[in-house]
Amino acid sequence: MAEKGRWGGGRLALAAGAALGVVGSVAYGLKAHKGSATPAPLMVGAVVPDDEFFADERYIHDHFVDATIGDWRTRIFDQGPKSGATDDVPIFFIPIIKGLEVVYAKQLRFFAETHRVLLYERTESLDRPVGTAARAGEIRRVFDHLGIERAHIVALGDAGIPAFNFVRDHPSRCRSLTVLCLGPRYRVPPFWLNERIINTAMERLPLEYIVPSSVVRKQVLRGLTGTGRLPAHLIGHMLDYMPEQTRLYKYSILPMTRHHEMADWVHRITVPTLLMDRDDDRVAPVAEMQELASLLPQCHGLSVFNDGGRFITYTWADPINVRLRAFFAAVKAGVPATYRFEEVPV
Repeated sequence: MAEKGRWGGGRLALAAGAALGVVGSVAYGLKAHKGSATPAPLMVGAVVPDDEFFADERYIHDHFVDATIGDWRTRIFDQGPKSGATDDVPIFFIPIIKGLEVVYAKQLRFFAETHRVLLYERTESLDRPVGTAARAGEIRRVFDHLGIERAHIVALGDAGIPAFNFVRDHPSRCRSLTVLCLGPRYRVPPFWLNERIINTAMERLPLEYIVPSSVVRKQVLRGLTGTGRLPAHLIGHMLDYMPEQTRLYKYSILPMTRHHEMADWVHRITVPTLLMDRDDDRVAPVAEMQELASLLPQCHGLSVFNDGGRFITYTWADPINVRLRAFFAAVKAGVPATYRFEEVPV
């Protein structure tokens, strides 16, 4: 109640009006989506069985180990050979948000045979903005805590934002960088709805007191599902690790995505880089991924997959693992970057 009182009756009334606008805008977007004349595409591949998904989730959670780094308490997944591996450079997977760690399960299982593989659990903020610099700082803190001098870095979607910033500021600590489904900017269409109305109001007004988390969850779930093999109820299960979706979006997600624009400094990413995308990604369109590839000094290629949903590390795991393995081998052998664009067949 003290927090609400800080805003005063007039501003809360303004926030309430904005909240109605946001809810109405979201409803409009959902209605427009449902009423589209374009038929929904068919699902790509067989649906992931519940038992497979939950086994992968348990694999990660069973190997998480509590860690205290200064005043920060987290959990770290650290598996695979610590030395004497086929390639002694670890692979560090950057988390997206708490609860989504399972999207890297197929890579963690696959590469633990030959590499030290690492992933940490993010701490989400529900009451103050946590931006890109802080998230990139978390990566450095985990590196220092584990005594890692450098690693291959892999990041999916929003996780690419702190990954790019970390590599820009600490290039000596990155052997290579792989980013999937994140372009040089972060804009969710329709821009007039999401960027000019919803995100602006969410950033400036206390909508976390007014907009129900169920509204935000519905919108996020629709954006994440696509036609991939992960069904909506499993994606919803991951989202439910953080039930306060409106606060999560305002304080832990929006402070990074709202300000992601790297076209002016991407030339400073000088490590070997590999890009992957899905052919209908609305946040990272193929054209923008090609733009990003052209700006990266050492881009080895861009692979585009036939949808698969937002979490292609899970739904396209086998071909992605093959490409990661080949990329790591090329980097180890010192093969110069030669850009190659490919559309991966179904």
